[in-house]
Amino acid sequence: MKILIVGDEFINSKLLKKHLDQHLKPIMNDLRYEEMNFKSTDITTKTYQDIDEYWGDDAPLINKIGDCGILVVVDAPVTQKVIEAGTKLRVIGCTRGGPVNVNIKEATRRGIPVLNTVGRNADAVADFTIGLMLVLMRKIVNADQFLRNGDWKRNKQDTFEKPTGPELCGKRVGIVGYGQVGQKVARRLMGFDTEILVYDPNVPREIIENAGCACVDLDKLLNESDVVSLHLRLPRGKAGWFDLEKFKSMKRTSYLINASRGYIINEADLTKALRENLISGAAVDVFVDEPISLKSELLKLDNVILTPHVAGISNEVPEKSSKIIAEQIAKYLRGERPENTVNPEVLR
Repeated sequence: MKILIVGDEFINSKLLKKHLDQHLKPIMNDLRYEEMNFKSTDITTKTYQDIDEYWGDDAPLINKIGDCGILVVVDAPVTQKVIEAGTKLRVIGCTRGGPVNVNIKEATRRGIPVLNTVGRNADAVADFTIGLMLVLMRKIVNADQFLRNGDWKRNKQDTFEKPTGPELCGKRVGIVGYGQVGQKVARRLMGFDTEILVYDPNVPREIIENAGCACVDLDKLLNESDVVSLHLRLPRGKAGWFDLEKFKSMKRTSYLINASRGYIINEADLTKALRENLISGAAVDVFVDEPISLKSELLKLDNVILTPHVAGISNEVPEKSSKIIAEQIAKYLRGERPENTVNPEVLR
């Protein structure tokens, strides 16, 4: 069977091939590979209406997919035209938790399962989220700048001249979205003796409560949390869901963390909330438009930490992603039911 692998500079085709070999050779003896890698300079020249968050053009895939039974991609655009060109295509693997760069509707119409890598970077995002909380609340970046700017002029050890802030220990943290990342953030927070409030209408109450968290409605979470951390995936149609009214519902001493999706927050309302001190501060890793414009009003504020959509990127993520997708494809080819199937209705 021929496999088309489309990697990039983060998860390259050689790494994917290594894991595919390990998992597929024991069950198949006719493996053949076609490898491609998109570079950061391969800017997309087309706009595809049927997919989202992709990198590169679909033309190279259309040209090479013809006799391939398996397609494995990272961020490459798997459009309807790509899937239509794959006349022998049996399965699509995407090394993302949410494979929005794949036309799921067309794959489902063709009876092709789309496999993804749920949880591949959950630890990375959870670690980063806790880091953002600590850096934001204790003003660690401000303290670094205080020293570098030569403002540390007194030898007194304990003084509020130095940037400082509240401890995370003992605070009430609200987690919006209790998926893989939300759950891992909650477990890490327990080490800080925090009280954890969770809002996720899609998760049964007993699962949340059995994990030691309180299952609450959104209003209670916003009203009572010292820190609100967003870990939900909403459709584009709900862009700007976290708006000014939600900021007004938060405590003025509270903090907001967003390492999920940029469009979830109304950025104009976030700017207003920070400027008018409706909340104490925010840490944001994702934005409506990326990269964020250097003219953004957010960059002028000193009560916000901004990072370049890096929470889910760690040294371990490429290896984890490649391993998970290879395992899922091997399960499917053995006639088993892969856990990470985006369109399970095509499985028999």
